[in-house]
Amino acid sequence: MTSLSSHKDTLGTEAWVTERGLQDAVRVVPAVSDAVLAHISSDAVGGSSGVSSFRARWDGLLSVGVTDYPEPHLPRDPVYRLATSMFLSMAASALARQFRFRPSRCDAAINSLHGRIIPDLMGSSGSDSVQAIPSAAKDAHSILILRQMADTAADVNDAAVVLASLARNSHITSSSGEAISSAATELLASVEEIARNSGTASGEASAADALVREGVSDVERARNAIRDIAGAVEQTALSVSDLSTASEQIGEILVVIEAIASQTNLLALNATIEAARAGEMGKGFAVVANEVKTLANQTARATEDITRRIDALRVGMTTIRETMARSTRAVDMGRSAIESIQEKMHAVSSQVTEAARQMQEINTILGQQKEATGEIARSITAVAEMSRDNVSLVTKVADSIHSSNDAVSKSAKEWFVEGSAQGLCEMARVDHILFKKRVVDVLMGNGEWQPTDVPDHHSCRLGRWYDALDDQRIKALPEYAALEGPHATVHAEARKALQAWYSGERDNALVHLDELHEASRAVISLLNALSRKLD
Repeated sequence: MTSLSSHKDTLGTEAWVTERGLQDAVRVVPAVSDAVLAHISSDAVGGSSGVSSFRARWDGLLSVGVTDYPEPHLPRDPVYRLATSMFLSMAASALARQFRFRPSRCDAAINSLHGRIIPDLMGSSGSDSVQAIPSAAKDAHSILILRQMADTAADVNDAAVVLASLARNSHITSSSGEAISSAATELLASVEEIARNSGTASGEASAADALVREGVSDVERARNAIRDIAGAVEQTALSVSDLSTASEQIGEILVVIEAIASQTNLLALNATIEAARAGEMGKGFAVVANEVKTLANQTARATEDITRRIDALRVGMTTIRETMARSTRAVDMGRSAIESIQEKMHAVSSQVTEAARQMQEINTILGQQKEATGEIARSITAVAEMSRDNVSLVTKVADSIHSSNDAVSKSAKEWFVEGSAQGLCEMARVDHILFKKRVVDVLMGNGEWQPTDVPDHHSCRLGRWYDALDDQRIKALPEYAALEGPHATVHAEARKALQAWYSGERDNALVHLDELHEASRAVISLLNALSRKLD
C-alpha cells in the first residue's frame, strides 16, 4: 500500500505542504479506498464501531511520515482537507455502485460517511495551517491548493451531468414500467382474443402463401426487365462513346480549318499591300483581296463557334457517360437486389406454408402464455419499483457531490488570494464547476433557479475580471483570447437548459445541459492552461 512514509526521505517540513506533499496525499486516496469503504459498509450494518475504525485508519494513514510537521493537528491540515474531500466523492460513488440494488444499506452507509467526514471537512478550515507555511510561500501554496481543489471538483462534478441524465432515465423507466404493467394486464385479455382468432389466421396464412407465390412470379418478371434495361444502357454507352470519338475528329478538322483561315487572312493582307503598291493597276486586285480577307475572317468566326459547340457537346457527352456509368451501377445493384428478393420470396413461400400448420399449435401455447403474461406484469412492477429506488439512490449520490462542493467552495474562498490572476483563474474554475452543478440540481428536481436569474458572462467573477483586465502580458496569451466564446456559451446554454426545463421540455433541457457541459470543460481547460502559464 502506498503511503507517505515511502517519501519521508525526500519530504522536508516545508515541502509537506507543497506540491509534492499534495501529490502524495492524492496517491494515498485510491490505495486505501477499498479498506475504508469496507469499514463504512460494516458501520452501515454493525453500529458505530465502523466510524471509529474508519477514523483511526484514515488519521493513522495520513499521520505516517509527518511527525516533524510543525502543526500536528492533522484535521486542520490542508492536505488532510484536500484528501478527505477527494475521498468523500470517491466513497459516495463507490457506495452507490456497491449498494445499487440495496438502497436502504446505501442510505445508511452514506449517512455514516457524512457523519464523520463532513464535520471534519467543514471544521478543518482555519488559519492554523496557513501559519505553518512560510510567508514567502503562502501565495504559491494557496494557488496550488486552489488548483488541486479545482481539479478534484472538476473530476467529481463531471459525473453530475451523467447523474442528471440517469435521473431522467430512471423517472422515465419508472413511469414506463407502470404503464407497461397496466398494458400487460390488458395483454392478458388480448391473449384470449388471439386464441379465438388463430383459426382465422390459419386460413389467411394459406391465402398469404398464394400471394407470395404470385410475388415470386412478379419478381422474376422484374428481373428480366432489369436485364433488358442493362442491355439498353450498355448499348447507349457504346453509342455515346462513338459520338465522342466523332466529335474529337471534328475538332481536329476544325483546327485545320482554323489554320487555313488564318493563313488565308495573312495572304489577303499581303495581297492588299501589294495592290496598294501597284496603284491604279492594283485597285481591282485590292477589292478581291479584301473580299478574301472578309471570307477568311468569317471562316475563323464560324470555326470558333463550331469549336464552342463541339466543346459543349463534349461536356454533355462526358456528363452522359458519367450518368450512364451510374445507371449501370444502379442496374447492377437492382439486379442483385431482385435476385436476393427472389431467393427470399422462395424462402418466405416455404415459411408461410409451415406457418399455416403451426397456427394450430398456437392455441395450446396461448393457454400457457396467460400464466407467463401474469408473471411479466409482476416483474415489470418490480422493475418500476427498482427504478424509483434508483431515483432515490441517484439523489443520494447527487447530495454527496453537493456536500463535497460546499466544502470545496468554503475552503476555496479561504485559500483565494485577492489580486492574483492565477488565484482568480483557479477560483473561476471552481465557480464554473459549481455554476454547472447548480443547473444540474435544478434538472434533477433538487433546486430552483429561474432562467431570468442566470447572470450573463460579463457579470460573474471571471467576466468582471476579463472585461476589466489591463495586463497586456495576460491579454496577449491565446488562452485568454479563446476564453470569451465558450464562457458566453456556458451562460447562454445554462439559461436555455433552465428555460426548457421549466417549459416541460425535459429532454431538450438535457441537450442544452450537454452543450453547457462541453463549453464548461473548454472554459475550465483554458483557465487551467492560463493559470499554469502564469506560474
